[in-house]
Amino acid sequence: MTWLNNAEVKTAEDQLEDARQSAISTTLAKIEEFGRRFTKDTPRIERDGWTIKAQAAMQLVNGDETPGMIHFEAQEKGVDRLVLAQKVLKKSQAYGGVCALITAIRSRTLDEIRAAQSYTELNDAMQRNFNRARERAKEFGVDFP
Repeated sequence: MTWLNNAEVKTAEDQLEDARQSAISTTLAKIEEFGRRFTKDTPRIERDGWTIKAQAAMQLVNGDETPGMIHFEAQEKGVDRLVLAQKVLKKSQAYGGVCALITAIRSRTLDEIRAAQSYTELNDAMQRNFNRARERAKEFGVDFP
């Protein structure tokens, strides 16, 4: 950055860095929205418990009858706990896949944005990664924004 008559003048590299930061913000917002679309309106406290719930479901399916999260939820819902456990495990696999996809999209896109040496490279990185994300998101029945 330079100064001319007490006015800040951004260099081409400063302007490209601003564009990179804007691209990073856009990427993170799109990923956050994708995650929200997948989890729909599930409260955060419930989402935070999904890993624990999946572990409890696996234990139950493997014969551990110790009362826990699955037992309490099944009782409250009035459903068979093994049926609930199998449903939880199926959803857990899908959630794991989406988490892996989100991590890969974020990591790859941000790495490419940070490495971009021109506006063309920056735009190409975003378009390539967002297009791939849109294709992969279809596998989970959710649109990537």
